[in-house]
Amino acid sequence: SGAQCLCAPGRFGFDCSQQGVWNRTNSVPATVVEDGAQAMLVSAAGTGVTFPTGSVMRTLVVSVASYDVTDLKLHPTQWALRSVSVVVEPTPPGEPLALPVDVAIAVSMTAVAAEQQQQRSIQLAFLNASSGLWHTVPSSVDSSTGHVRGQADFLSPWTVVSVDPRPCPPPQFGAQCQTTCFGSIDRSSAVCTCPSGRFGFDCAQVATRNPAYSVNPTPVAAGAAAEVKSPTGAGVSIPAGATTSDITVEVTGYDVESLSVDPSQTARFKSVSIVLEMKPDGVRFAQPVTLSIPVDLATVAAERQLGNEVNMAFLNTSTGLWEVLVGSIDETTGLLSTQTNHFSLWTAMSVVPVGAGSTPGGTGTIAPPAGTTPAPGPTQQVTDPSEPATTPA
Repeated sequence: SGAQCLCAPGRFGFDCSQQGVWNRTNSVPATVVEDGAQAMLVSAAGTGVTFPTGSVMRTLVVSVASYDVTDLKLHPTQWALRSVSVVVEPTPPGEPLALPVDVAIAVSMTAVAAEQQQQRSIQLAFLNASSGLWHTVPSSVDSSTGHVRGQADFLSPWTVVSVDPRPCPPPQFGAQCQTTCFGSIDRSSAVCTCPSGRFGFDCAQVATRNPAYSVNPTPVAAGAAAEVKSPTGAGVSIPAGATTSDITVEVTGYDVESLSVDPSQTARFKSVSIVLEMKPDGVRFAQPVTLSIPVDLATVAAERQLGNEVNMAFLNTSTGLWEVLVGSIDETTGLLSTQTNHFSLWTAMSVVPVGAGSTPGGTGTIAPPAGTTPAPGPTQQVTDPSEPATTPA
């Protein structure tokens, strides 16, 4: 759904181009954790996870594999973070927990001191597979044992990161602060956020409201069904029961010529319609609503001839990236429609498909649509049950 690169075990980096080296001292072999039981899976170096009573909702076979990864490559938007420890991969990945578990990772206190001298904080972080971004959690540094400790609500890759608290000098942002932001910079994500009427990953593009694709603020009562659409069909269909409180819906269409996207998406993503701004911001619907955008059928046909796919996409303001949702095009009306549970910026996006499910420059797979389960891969056997199977470099 977000076109993230999902790494195979032992591969790392936002593009999966890095091969980790298994670290036996910081790893724990496969261990059965009974439903609801307390368990401690800790390596010889003290890296591992402790399950309190009641945290596991079913019997699991849990292992903790740790890897040495030189200069772990994070997403370009996460310039303020850098890994200063092994990367820990617990299995089964994504397993939800009823109660938080305690995570500990061994670190070099010399390296920690050097980072802190640069006024950088030390935090435990986990990889969010949905966004491809690392998120920090409240952490403590135990200098007496040489560990960083924190809690997690599910099993996911973990590492210790050094966090630069200093933002780029305004209005710069991005890796090495080389890009000028014409909007405002979010301190936590370092994403350039645009005000209404400005567009592009750096907010440098200015557009004016197109009344043919816009609808003035329209009240929608809690629980009521509503059609808030322009004469061209741009807008939203809200079913009964989708809203839990009264809201005012506003639809604003903008003609944005050659919409600029994040540099990491430039080669594959191209807007082929107006940009639709849906308000109110932050609204969440109890049931999916249907968004529609008019598209030029000749343009769609031309993109398809090139082998590209045309679908609806929304701007994830947390990452600054466009995420694609599968939609359908009415070949009679020229309306592209999709279902969603939130408002944002929307556009019809032509996307160059990736070959065989892999992304250029890395080994991995494109994330499947939300709610789907990837097909299982072949089973690999290893001599040492605590040693993970390796993937080719």
